[in-house]
Order: sequence, then C-alpha cells, then structure tokens
Amino acid sequence: MVNKKEGVLYPKAPYDFEKSLTFINRFPPSKEEKSVNSRSLIKATSIDDQIVLFNLVGKGDIATPQVNYKLYSDSEISEKLEEKVINRIKLYLSLEDELDQFYKDAKNDSAFYPIIENLYGYHQVKFLTPFENACWAILSQRTPQRKAKYLMNQLAKTYGKSIRVKQQEYTSFPEPLHILNSSEDKVQSLLGNSRKTNYLLSAANAFADIEDEFLIYSDYEKVNEWLQKINGIGEWSSSFIMLRGIGRMEKLPVGEKMLQKEVKSLYGDLCLTEISKKYKSMVGYWAHYLRARSLFK
Repeated sequence: MVNKKEGVLYPKAPYDFEKSLTFINRFPPSKEEKSVNSRSLIKATSIDDQIVLFNLVGKGDIATPQVNYKLYSDSEISEKLEEKVINRIKLYLSLEDELDQFYKDAKNDSAFYPIIENLYGYHQVKFLTPFENACWAILSQRTPQRKAKYLMNQLAKTYGKSIRVKQQEYTSFPEPLHILNSSEDKVQSLLGNSRKTNYLLSAANAFADIEDEFLIYSDYEKVNEWLQKINGIGEWSSSFIMLRGIGRMEKLPVGEKMLQKEVKSLYGDLCLTEISKKYKSMVGYWAHYLRARSLFK
C-alpha cells in the first residue's frame, strides 16, 4: 500500500516553475531524467532510510507563484518526515531565495541585464542534496560527463531505494549510510577506480555525520574548510558544492574556466572581480545566471 500526502508551497516571487523544469531538462547531470514535463516534476528522495516520491506541479504565475505537491511512500509519512521532504524540495529548487535586490543591482549592468530579462523568475536548481553534489564532483573529475552520469546511476541502482507508483518505478540516490553499509570492495568493483572509491567513502563518512543546518547557516569559511577535509574535495570542488549543492551565494566559484569564458564574452577584458563586486552577497547568483544562460536559449 502506498501512503500519500499533499499540500501547497508558496515560493518567493518572482518565481517561474517552468524555468526550473527547463534547467532540469537541459543540465547534463539531470537532463536524462524522464519524469519532467512542461508543468510537473516527479522525483524520488531518501530521508532517514525511507523513500518518498514527490510530484510537483506549478500553479499561479510569476508574481503569485505556488507549487502543489503530492508525496508518496510505502511507509507512513509522518509530520516530521513531511517537513523534512518539504525542506529538501525548498532547498533543491531554491524556493525561498529572494531575488529582488539581485535584480535591482543588475539594472545598472547593461551587459548583464538582458540575461535577467531572459531568466526572470528563475531560482537556482541545485543538486537534490549536497551529498549528491559531492558525489558528482568526485565522479566527474577527469571523467567524461556521460561516464560520470553512468556511475551516478549505478550508485542509485545499487544502493538507492525504489518505489512503484502508478505502474512506474522510481529510484532515489542513496543516502551516505547506504553506501557505508556496503563493503569497500563492492564500491570499488562498481566504480572501477580505487582513488574515486576512497574519495566517495570519505564523502559518505563526512556527510553521514553532518546536518543541513550546519552547511546552510554556518560561517562560509567554516563550511568550506569542512568540505576540503574530505578526500578528493579541493578548492574548486568545495566552491562548486557550496554554490550548487548548498546554495551559498556569498562568493564566486573558484577556478571556473567556463565562467571566465562567459565573462570575457560579455564584458571583454574587464576584471571579473571588479565586475562582480556590485552583486555583493548574491554574487553566486550572478555567476550562476552567466553559466546557465546557454540552457535557456
């Protein structure tokens, strides 16, 4: 028997749910997911060793947005679990990000403002969890994206949980403990790489003992330092996870060659640091919009 709960979320306006779906459909790590259409998103997640499927449908408009949700699970969905799933959805889709000041600052940036007009109402879509982002950062190192995506899918298939709803099966990405409960030999057999096995197990050990509240609300440098203690997570990977997995917008991503290329194409030879200063605590959004704009063409 499948248990069900439903409700409504109210994102911070302006918010365009369809732009979130566009990003998910075109972002390489998620573009092959088949449960996205023009108005809804269906995805499985695992929390506290329980799989929950969420079905999101956008309603309202950019100025008065809402997202209707339905949750499904093979076990009872407690109020506590429902709250955790809702918080995960909010973080994943950045539903509580306030973009007004970012947009105001961009009005004085004539080179960048056309991008705002094109992406208006887009809230950053992150990896579903910071741990999943860390796994992608590790598996995609010196590896073609298609191969990294295959390995991510294999992790989900081997260690994730599955649920069947309306004749369709959905699989969640594993929680850290799901991987830690396996043997190192089995993980290495799956990945085919001893170095990445070491890195992945180090990440699983770290994330198994940390709460999202620490990652989201603690001092930026404190979280950044914690991430870099994970084997295989250096300065670049850490800043990548800070932005794309946790949603920390205070700083620019480190060593982003594609960002530097986008800046040069838009601003010429102007200094990246000088250009970005005007965006202050939302400089990460400026960088993300620059990198994401090609997905909305």
